[in-house]
Amino acid sequence: MLLKNTLCGIAALTLAFSCGGSIIGSAADNAASATEETESKEVLIDTFTFGGHVYQLYSGGLTWTEAKEACEKLGGHLATITSADEQTAIKEHLDKVCNNYWIGGYRDAVGEPWKWVTGENFEYNNWAYNEPNNYGNNNEIYIHVFNGNKPIGTWNDAADGGAGYAGSFYNLDGHGFICELNPVNPDVTYTPGNGCANLEWNAVIGAEKYAVYGNVNGEWTKFNETTDTSYTVRGLTAGKKYEVAVIAMFGDYWFEDYSKSIIVTPNPPIVVYPKVSNININSKTHKAKIDWEGVPGAEKYGVAVFINGKWKVQGYTDADTTTITTPQLKSDTEYKLVICAKVNGKWEISKLNERAFRFIAL
Repeated sequence: MLLKNTLCGIAALTLAFSCGGSIIGSAADNAASATEETESKEVLIDTFTFGGHVYQLYSGGLTWTEAKEACEKLGGHLATITSADEQTAIKEHLDKVCNNYWIGGYRDAVGEPWKWVTGENFEYNNWAYNEPNNYGNNNEIYIHVFNGNKPIGTWNDAADGGAGYAGSFYNLDGHGFICELNPVNPDVTYTPGNGCANLEWNAVIGAEKYAVYGNVNGEWTKFNETTDTSYTVRGLTAGKKYEVAVIAMFGDYWFEDYSKSIIVTPNPPIVVYPKVSNININSKTHKAKIDWEGVPGAEKYGVAVFINGKWKVQGYTDADTTTITTPQLKSDTEYKLVICAKVNGKWEISKLNERAFRFIAL
């Protein structure tokens, strides 16, 4: 079964399959099923920005009260139009999907002053000719924006449930609504990796995509754009700190606020020590031939001997040489040695006593 939007709040049902030559279910049955499977009636039509705020147009055939609740669930409110510039910006994004769009203007009762849901001063207005008029004494205490019938973008007072009589341009099924939100960037967390940081963040309502930035030499530099809510920053130096941030795009507008940046640090360097694989002591020459396993990235190796309470280097080899023969040793004497590697220009000299090895010369 396919759903096709034909009006702002109405979906037409098209049966697209059969079984054994008969249509499966009735239109009414399928409509009921579609209603049960749909969590909400509203459908996002457009997103745009103005004055640092994000605006979203929805269809759905909701009452003013339902539309107000829908916007609040998104973290915003029904749009409040407080200037001619804001009015113009909204008018430019109205389309023909809905006849009217609810905004955040209301009054407590007919004859009472108009208010905005945000508590802002109700000074600017764009009423259509001869409006508001509480037409038909229908308790018209809410405001919608015309998208036809009368000049597009002008305002009209309406009842919570629309016109309430058949065939009216103001019936509820022709209503959409406009939400206004303050843009916000996601909260970012990370998991350290080897030479990388795995970023994750919460999805931001209304965001079209995200950009991952890094603070490089004091300037925010874009690493990548994505519609996902995760990204791995690679090529990082183990143990070094980096500042990163994720910003969101709303209606082709990047919300360039980096105040939610975080510091990430990849996993500490994985230290691999040279491991002695063989010691061959020659009883005739009183020398020892020592072999060890090479270390990835080693530039050279050094052999140190513990003498009189201190470690003293006794010889070096290049990166391709993992064996060394000692000078003549004293018989029946115990020697304590350690093999060190130089990696990335730095000698790894940690835990010398723990990884030292001993042998007795013959």
